[in-house]
Amino acid sequence: MGFSEEKAETVWNLWELDTDQKEPSGDSDEEWRRSLDAYGIKQQLKDAIMDPEFSYLRLSQSCRHWIKDTMDIHYKSAQRRMFDSERASSTQIFAKPTEGKKFSDGIEYRPRYPGFFPVYMAVDEDRIHHVFDGEGNLDNLDQLRTTHPSDFSGSPGCFYFTPQFKLAELHARYANRRAPTASIAVLSVCVSWEELMRLSDIGKACSLSGPDWGGYVWGCRNGLTPRPTGLFSKYGKATMLHGWVPRNLDSWREYARMVIENEFTSNNVHMLNQPNGSSDWKARQWMFSASEGAQFLKEHAKFRVLKYEDL
Repeated sequence: MGFSEEKAETVWNLWELDTDQKEPSGDSDEEWRRSLDAYGIKQQLKDAIMDPEFSYLRLSQSCRHWIKDTMDIHYKSAQRRMFDSERASSTQIFAKPTEGKKFSDGIEYRPRYPGFFPVYMAVDEDRIHHVFDGEGNLDNLDQLRTTHPSDFSGSPGCFYFTPQFKLAELHARYANRRAPTASIAVLSVCVSWEELMRLSDIGKACSLSGPDWGGYVWGCRNGLTPRPTGLFSKYGKATMLHGWVPRNLDSWREYARMVIENEFTSNNVHMLNQPNGSSDWKARQWMFSASEGAQFLKEHAKFRVLKYEDL
């Protein structure tokens, strides 16, 4: 359209989905397809979002979330192609893993930084273009922030990672399915374990589980702001929170059933299958807050982008 790269970025960020559209309740594929139809998504993207291989992952977030995420990846990919010549020199900043290392062998990739603990995020490289400077050094974390209320925060601007590479890999494969022309990668973030323990000692790194987890996730996903009492008093000022990945909790029916029965199963917690066939793992995630969390990551974490070719 003739915009500069900076102006195109600004215009895109102003785009919002119609929030009045009714979200599907529960796991009904029919309701999901009706919702996708109402948003005006073309058939190819609808089929990608609804791919049965990823149905379990899909239900960990709302229909609106996956549409926005899919469109954002497509936009960033198109933007890359438009400004390809300007970006050619910067693509080398994305470090590749050790030659011959495979991501699909069921073994989590653990960078060798003594005293650091790795967490991961599936990303498209075009989205994180401005995270690093021309020398490959960490420059700006804004592209990694959430843009809406999320599982552990009623406000946007936070950062989410998972300590389970298998979960990041699953998200990467789903992103590739929804946007096959994009350059999908896995961001590895190695966090200082000593500094995390210091946060924990002063009550700024907290674990969420059980009823507290369910109530807090419900409140945050509905955009509730921190209050001086209750769960938000306990967890709302944390620099780092870690807990389960929710599933189906956009459904009031599922949330109410979880509260009444006090059960945390594959209906409301995302589970990861273990390769040996034993009981499933509960998927976990780490959240770093918008302000203090961002500063912590800048000071006490090492970032590396792992190319992910075999999706």
